[in-house]
Amino acid sequence: LSQGQIRSKIWLLSELKKYKLENKLEFKNIAIYGSWYGFIVPFLYESLENLECVRGFDIDANANYRSEIFLQRYVADKWKYKTITQDVSQLIPLGESGKIKYSLSNDYNQKISETKKFDIIINTSAEHMNDKWLENLRKEQVVCVQTNNMKDVEGHINVFDTFEEAKDHYRNLGQILWAGKMPLMENYERYMFFLRRRYL
Repeated sequence: LSQGQIRSKIWLLSELKKYKLENKLEFKNIAIYGSWYGFIVPFLYESLENLECVRGFDIDANANYRSEIFLQRYVADKWKYKTITQDVSQLIPLGESGKIKYSLSNDYNQKISETKKFDIIINTSAEHMNDKWLENLRKEQVVCVQTNNMKDVEGHINVFDTFEEAKDHYRNLGQILWAGKMPLMENYERYMFFLRRRYL
């Protein structure tokens, strides 16, 4: 983990907790898109009361395997955490309910179908993917998204020159409930938005 990644996640947790308290919200079910090794999961459980389950979606099966080893105590506790190997741009919610159907693997590598409505979807890897994952979400879905202005990094396909440019972009994809930026090093800024998805 880089210093920037750690600071970005501390920032997310701090603002998410404040947003939850100020708006008297309950986050019982959380999805993480682009979950990687799931380092944020223990801190979500420490920060958010009444959190029941976290689902980590990542296209990298190896990262998911390592994530479940790292977070075995949550996996073993009635699947408080489980990963799904999935391209999130292909996840299509069911009708207007906003529920998402996907498959988990048990200890015998059997596929178990699960359907959940997530109170919030967190994506701290938005710079690595196009906006299809967000465009697919149903109206009223709450999302936390992080991106940045690092255009010279391999794999960064969805970044912005300025905070205002990023804000204008995400304003077209949802109602901005909260927006902020954090300088992480010289010429590197992290942008974060809490959105409520809406149809255009």
